[in-house]
Amino acid sequence: MPKFLIGGYMKIQVKRKTFKMNKSDDSQPVDLSYLQEYTDGDDDVMDELIEAFQETALEGLEELKKGVYETEMTVWNAAAHKLKGAAGYVGAAQLAALCVEAEGGGMVESDKRADLFNKIETSYAIICQFFEERNK
Repeated sequence: MPKFLIGGYMKIQVKRKTFKMNKSDDSQPVDLSYLQEYTDGDDDVMDELIEAFQETALEGLEELKKGVYETEMTVWNAAAHKLKGAAGYVGAAQLAALCVEAEGGGMVESDKRADLFNKIETSYAIICQFFEERNK
């Protein structure tokens, strides 16, 4: 799988495929079959995509947290969108669904955004734990 470096970040070139994410059940925070199909089962590429997801998600979480109490919703909406995309690439349907809710909920009161942020942050932590267990 070709790799290249752009602006200090490693980009992984993968085949462009379109997948429909299965609605994941509550027992698994990530649909690994989606990620395996997307990477053609290449464990090294999967690991790189998981690492890229975690970095992007952390950035998105930081931005989302800043947007909880902002009156201007640009930061909140952009962060939710960024996190939704990252979740989608690794098959984290539950996190992606929360981010869709966050994108649409930009105009709600800050206490409701705070609650939604906590759910998103918890979902991310569960996903990270899932990936750690996968690597054992």
